[in-house]
Amino acid sequence: MAIGALANDGWLLVQLVGVVAIYCLAVSAVVRWPVLGLILPATLAMTLWEWPQAPRITQVLGFTVYLDDVIVGTLAGALLVNLVRGRLVLKSLHVAALMLTLLMAASAVAGAMTFDLGAMVVEARPLLFVMVALLWGLSFSGEEAALAVSIGRVSMATALALIAVGVYHGAVHGLGTADRLILDDLGTIVQTGRILTSGQALLLGLSAMALVARPPETRVRFAPSIALVAAVVVVLSQQRTAALAIAVGVVAIFLRSRSVQRATFVAVAGVVAVVLVFAYALGLGEGLRADLADSASNTGTYEGRLGSWKALVGDATARGAAAIFFGRPFGSGFGRLEAGGQWVEFAPHNWYLTVFLRTGLIGLLVLVWLLVAALRRAWQLRDATWVLGGWVALAVFGWGYSWPWYVVPLLALGLAMPMVTPRARAPQRHSNYRRLGERTTTVSRRT
Repeated sequence: MAIGALANDGWLLVQLVGVVAIYCLAVSAVVRWPVLGLILPATLAMTLWEWPQAPRITQVLGFTVYLDDVIVGTLAGALLVNLVRGRLVLKSLHVAALMLTLLMAASAVAGAMTFDLGAMVVEARPLLFVMVALLWGLSFSGEEAALAVSIGRVSMATALALIAVGVYHGAVHGLGTADRLILDDLGTIVQTGRILTSGQALLLGLSAMALVARPPETRVRFAPSIALVAAVVVVLSQQRTAALAIAVGVVAIFLRSRSVQRATFVAVAGVVAVVLVFAYALGLGEGLRADLADSASNTGTYEGRLGSWKALVGDATARGAAAIFFGRPFGSGFGRLEAGGQWVEFAPHNWYLTVFLRTGLIGLLVLVWLLVAALRRAWQLRDATWVLGGWVALAVFGWGYSWPWYVVPLLALGLAMPMVTPRARAPQRHSNYRRLGERTTTVSRRT
């Protein structure tokens, strides 16, 4: 018995050492090749329609570990390495992100001490994932400006993959609507009839922005064509919140673009308008037009959510000053009566409301500070207007859904690269994006 127990303990120790070794290798890989921090979340996002819950990896201390836990845990390790190396130079944006993370962590600790640990983890995981991804992206300096080229390549690959995913779903299941449900052989609801999830549609739009609204030196070949097809797929996905967010982001890009780029925008919009007018005049796609018009005009979902949000805010304010200013701990639940009289407990589809409920008015104000700092910094990036458009789109998207953590690394890296290097703090004529293009050209000529 003693020998068996000893062998068991030895095997557990071997497993533990193996897990730690694999984790250290994964963290080292992300530190060595930061582009992996973009590729891994984007790859996971491509599978969300088929598997809304990430694949299960293992079970530790009674908790199931999923693939997204592993990816975010790896980003957290890489973030710690960057912090130890002193790469994170504190600015207003960084301070706001750190403060919001600490408020969420405090709410999670309070929830672990008050409520069921499993319920706390389920509620805290999506919000903390966003903060880890944000801080990881902001922990880079302009010395790694080569990521500007990597962003273009990863964005192109992501856009092409999500276009293929949308086309495949449309070919197999049809375009569908939010009211149409897809069932498996056992009659279980698998997914709504739309060809992309809301997060996939948002990521597709952001990837298209990152392809076209960037300096010519780092622009990807065929980017305008890919972006145009991506826009069509986003519209066909009938994800109204994502489409509206991307449209507002494109308007922000247009307002911040230079005159030549504005002329290009106008020309492309003119061509699209002419094609749509001819299609309408010829009566092409009448059924599709009817489906899209019905999807755009259907406000039942939003009205239901609005009533749900009012119920949650009313419950929070009724609990007194502590719940208003500091929120209730993670794990306390989101139970409320919907407009139809149905009792539901899932998280509200509103990022700002979720932050308020778990970190209070203080956390919500810090979130506003973070957004203002991010938008202010993005406005300064005249050579990379996609960053501004992306953050505007994310801010709008947060009103109808929570922020998907897998889109945050892309936007955070867009902000961070030209910001924290000592050279970037000195007066300069060109951004790091343009300087990168000059360096790349020089190296290619020498070769």
